[in-house]
Amino acid sequence: MERATLRRNVVLQAMLDNGAIDRDAWKKARAAKIALHDTLRASEPHGQYFKEQVRREVVDRFGWQRVYQGGLRVFSTIDMPTQIAAEKAIADQLKAIEEKRAAWKKRRAAAAQKKGKAPDEMRADDEDPLQAALVSIDPQSGHVDAMVGGRDFETSRFNRAVQAHRQPGSAFKPFVYATALEAGFSPASVVDHLDEPIATLQGAYVPEDEHSSSSSMTLRTALRTSSNRAAVRLLQEVGIGRTVEYAKAMGVGDVPPVPSLALGSGEVTPQSMTAAYAAFANHGLVPQPMLVRRVEDQDGRLLYQAHESSTRAVSDITAFLMSTMLADVVNAGTGNKARQLGFRLPAAGKTGTTNDFKDAWFVGYTTTRVAGVWVGFDEPRTILPNGFAADVAVPAWAAFMKTATHDDKPDWFVPPRGVTTANVCRLSGLLATEGCQDVEVEARDGHLERRSMIYTEYFARGTEPTTYCDLHPTRGIMTRVAGLFGVAQDKPAPPRAEDPAVAPAPTATSGIAAPPPPLDIAPQPPPKKKRGFWSRVFGIGRDAEPKEDNEQAEPPPPPKKKGGG
Repeated sequence: MERATLRRNVVLQAMLDNGAIDRDAWKKARAAKIALHDTLRASEPHGQYFKEQVRREVVDRFGWQRVYQGGLRVFSTIDMPTQIAAEKAIADQLKAIEEKRAAWKKRRAAAAQKKGKAPDEMRADDEDPLQAALVSIDPQSGHVDAMVGGRDFETSRFNRAVQAHRQPGSAFKPFVYATALEAGFSPASVVDHLDEPIATLQGAYVPEDEHSSSSSMTLRTALRTSSNRAAVRLLQEVGIGRTVEYAKAMGVGDVPPVPSLALGSGEVTPQSMTAAYAAFANHGLVPQPMLVRRVEDQDGRLLYQAHESSTRAVSDITAFLMSTMLADVVNAGTGNKARQLGFRLPAAGKTGTTNDFKDAWFVGYTTTRVAGVWVGFDEPRTILPNGFAADVAVPAWAAFMKTATHDDKPDWFVPPRGVTTANVCRLSGLLATEGCQDVEVEARDGHLERRSMIYTEYFARGTEPTTYCDLHPTRGIMTRVAGLFGVAQDKPAPPRAEDPAVAPAPTATSGIAAPPPPLDIAPQPPPKKKRGFWSRVFGIGRDAEPKEDNEQAEPPPPPKKKGGG
């Protein structure tokens, strides 16, 4: 302001000296207080965080003096209708959450008053309001077409979409699973010994897991139910160092090489997470996020031209397999709230909730768009009791995507060359037998019914199983252990055709990336039981309806020993 005032006075003096104004006008103008009039923001109030990020990038490239001399014409990637949809989705969800918080605080205050105590959860609420961020990217080009960095730009210009580094919780798990697929695992590979503690420098570590007490499960089931124990065990099997390298290749930055890495103990930005997920929608290539397309001077001469770029993080096959697994999360897992709210296009994604419900994430994508949502406080504290991402972050994502993709076709990803299929047992991950067709399972209401455990799984050629299921060698044997898996699905990939709230899935008749027909499987004699069979069978317990995960950011101290070891 001081320099602006001095410059104004220089101009006024020149006007006086040249007779453009008289002395009275000169005195009046020098005495006037400087007022700022941002004509651009006044005429177009939307996209404030986006425009500020553009300004920062242009200043970094051309310098303060060149930018503030004026005359530059900057062409950005913003799509204003999409930007408006993003801002509305965030504003509506923040309002809904705050209504729930108000009711919660009222109950807490009443309970504290009854006990004669003062409630302590009111601290700094007015000074530190709930915040949220959203980033929308074209996965092929990397163009950012919408960005929301907080609830109110005028109150806080801190852009949480690119500047806030927060723990992603289980939204980090797909990077662990992608690393495993790159190492030769398949979606049907079984992770076992889930009930055994993991040795760490802090002592024995057994992650909390609300969803299941089973001692083994396939990768597909583990990701759909967001099993913490399976993610940490898988991290141990593929290697922490290897996973860290893949996470860096995906662009999420430096992450700690510790077992809790699988549960999102590192810190990331919403933009980096969104770009990383874009690799699954872009054949394994991570696009470079782009906000500025080109810059010209006032005469139209080109000063800067952006070029789309991407880097290979995982193979095309791994990206496709991850998309089919993450589609299960949206269709029948912790991200299913998007379906309940009416989002119908084939989609994939993952939720994430951190300790004490301080951060809520959902990053999801279709074939044409990837969007990431984060919700939390700048000074981390509980958003809501049991404030899982399914209820805190997913609604904003679903509302935004319903508007942003309303003209899109229900396309899904085509299996790349090198992908094959096989009929496998949902429980063992091995080739299905006749016994897998009719299994007695325990439904969620507790009663028993018979269902098929056979489904068609995708594999990178060479990783498909070659042995037959040892849990169901004949019809009806050892069947009650299958209650973990709920209703069997025919395909592991896009939304089911029989679901009236979801667009038709790619099948052999839909014309979209139909897999080969199911393999014919002849009845096989019961195979010789393998070592560890009984521990696998009896380690499987009831699996709760997928809710959401509440991860531990760091390994806890060694637990006290309980009876029975």
